[in-house]
Amino acid sequence: MFKLAVGFFLWRWLTVILGNPLVAILVLIAVYYLIDRRYIGLLPNLGRPFSRWRQASELRRQLELNPHDADARHQLARIHLDQRRYGPALHLLQHLPDSLRKSPDVLYEEGLCRIGLGDPQAGEGLIRQAVHQQPNLFYGEPYLRLAGLHAPDHPEQALADLRLAQQYNQSSCEAWYRLAALYRRLGDHAQARQALHQCLHTYRALPAFRRRQERRWFVLARLATLGRALAPKR
Repeated sequence: MFKLAVGFFLWRWLTVILGNPLVAILVLIAVYYLIDRRYIGLLPNLGRPFSRWRQASELRRQLELNPHDADARHQLARIHLDQRRYGPALHLLQHLPDSLRKSPDVLYEEGLCRIGLGDPQAGEGLIRQAVHQQPNLFYGEPYLRLAGLHAPDHPEQALADLRLAQQYNQSSCEAWYRLAALYRRLGDHAQARQALHQCLHTYRALPAFRRRQERRWFVLARLATLGRALAPKR
């Protein structure tokens, strides 16, 4: 309530100075965006799509000059994957040299593409193959993705994958938050509360550069704990 009052006061103040309430709202939005990008990190980076487009254009030029440049092909595939353009990403990954295609990171990325294209069984198989070769691949990130895949229909399998993710990355707030959500789905509210509190505790123990990466999950966990605290007793 206090923040709403402050926001309203600032809007009125800017309206008086600028003479236009719409411009005042736009200024407030711009200021909030700059503050979020500098200190909070919940809002998306609006400059990132342009940066990725420029990088992708440069990689395409490199491939035109040298179609056998495997590193450029792999980097371009990762950009497509980040953009959720799974078809182009998979095409590029499939045309990497065999030695690269068998590497754990490429197997994992191909698995993500298969899942994104509607073939979760094949995708999971590739990801399992990747973590079999390198269990700590990307500090347990593949297990988070597998947990997300199984959470709707096979929560017990998702729990097992989340525990593996935590084994290889004990400072992952995302893993704790997702674990809480799964415990709620299974009806174990005590374990869900414990996982949420562990998420908050883990975040507070992180160094500053890691907090920015994990802040989204901290905020979600904080909101979840507040929601439970404010819920009426039955």
